[in-house]
Amino acid sequence: DRRSSSSTKAATTSTTTKRTRISSASHDKKKVAKPIGICGFCLGDNEKNANGVSEKMINCAECGNSGHPSCLQYSEKLVKKIRTIHWQCIDCKRCIGCNKSDDSVWNENLFI
Repeated sequence: DRRSSSSTKAATTSTTTKRTRISSASHDKKKVAKPIGICGFCLGDNEKNANGVSEKMINCAECGNSGHPSCLQYSEKLVKKIRTIHWQCIDCKRCIGCNKSDDSVWNENLFI
């Protein structure tokens, strides 16, 4: 049973995993980059998206890149979650396992 083996693994947490958890907690306290304020897709701002409608953009916490949720084709549910976390754009996002930020991460681990 996967659940019982997962709970066993959790009970025998290694020092490395504990360090990862600690660094993850400190990640949440990182300084947030100043938002650029212009959508990287339609070049609009909070007052005007690609459809000419006012729409609050989401911003990358690492680099400040901004985008309208409608331009990114993100659902309302996803945007609501993004607004509660230290969100990173696709250019800044890193793998939490190996800390790589390029597409090779996904290609190397595709069949694991």
